Amino acid sequence: MIHRLYTQDINRAGIEAILASKFDGYTITAANGAYKGTPESSLVVELWNANDAAVKDAAEQIAAVNSQESVGVVKLDASPEFVTAPAREQAVATLETACAAGYKWMGIEPEWSSY
Repeated sequence: MIHRLYTQDINRAGIEAILASKFDGYTITAANGAYKGTPESSLVVELWNANDAAVKDAAEQIAAVNSQESVGVVKLDASPEFVTAPAREQAVATLETACAAGYKWMGIEPEWSSY
């Protein structure tokens, strides 16, 4: 499950303090938006696999800290996952193989140096 909160960008430190107190991780993206026809600098907060009650509580606290009438909350039915990087040696070997194939295609014999 993914939750997104849409709020005005007027108290980022307060918003981050609220989020840090409730969630292990989050993403904040700056955006341009409008509320009731009035343009504003906005923030989109994305939370993965968060508890619905904690999200609602955070939205209410953000609305209070920002003195806003409301904070938009969207709940997306999705299955997010974290993908980890392969070991450095494996990543380098994969890159070297891909580069070698490209060089071979161009008729160039690559010489590799150690990293």
